[in-house]
Amino acid sequence: MEADEVIVARLRAGAWVSGEELARELGISRAAVGKRVGSLRERGFAIEARARRGYRLRALPDSLEPAMLAPLLQTKWVARTLEWHERCGSTNDRAAERARAGAPHGLCVIAEAQERGRGRVGRQWFSPSRKNIYLSLVVRPPLAPMALPPLALAVGLAAHETLHASGVAVDLKWPNDVLARGRKLGGILIEMSSELSRVSFAVIGVGINVNLAAADIPESLAPIATSMAIESGRTFDRAEVTARLLGAIERRYEEFEQHGPAPAARAFREAARATLGRRVRVAADRELEGIAETIGDDGRLILRDDSGQAHSIVAGEVLL
Repeated sequence: MEADEVIVARLRAGAWVSGEELARELGISRAAVGKRVGSLRERGFAIEARARRGYRLRALPDSLEPAMLAPLLQTKWVARTLEWHERCGSTNDRAAERARAGAPHGLCVIAEAQERGRGRVGRQWFSPSRKNIYLSLVVRPPLAPMALPPLALAVGLAAHETLHASGVAVDLKWPNDVLARGRKLGGILIEMSSELSRVSFAVIGVGINVNLAAADIPESLAPIATSMAIESGRTFDRAEVTARLLGAIERRYEEFEQHGPAPAARAFREAARATLGRRVRVAADRELEGIAETIGDDGRLILRDDSGQAHSIVAGEVLL
């Protein structure tokens, strides 16, 4: 961890920590520790200093910067390289740019706000500042391009598990939406760069509406959008939710890479109440309508049309 991350991690326990102790742990002078503490204060960390006692943390900013997020991570490789922006165009675009330049497997690009956030088929993702989670991960899976689409199910399950652990009940809509009471609370966008036989890299983009209030949502989105705060009636520590989400993504990604799509597909079937058993339209290479019967172990949606014919759909958009 960087110096700021170490200082915040030590102070989060709530006790006084001496400047001498921090200097010794970091291998820097006490004056350098003082400068780091000053920088943290400028970024919203309320740190009290007292002679002969040292430093104590009184309040944390609402931020996902590395000094906030890194001490909470329990991952092995996900987000161990972390790039934070107060504002950026799109975390997916930035992550893809970094991947093309050689960024490592597991790089996480995270932003407090996006100017050009997007979901599937180029739709804009409403991305106000310091309300939600907007992050993108670079992964380099040893897979053929056709094997990648079911990864969206694994990431959706990670989001589902994170939200349930936070006390928010959600459903999954195949292949990449997180819904609560039929309204969109989160989404996943996976984009890849590939050669003929293998994926060069993929970018896993995740957006979760966390502390968005009903009054924050534009009128055009009000009937179809919601958030963790709206659903639960309380606000959340975004850094804690993000750290939990990243840990769940790491576990589900490793399972996907080692065992293929079947474990994720089976678990997704149990969580996909927003899709299965319902009459839907699916916009894929052509539009289909019928009953969404199940999700195969290969991650494909099985839809039975009115003539009784079953269709196996690799990727597309389900319209309820």
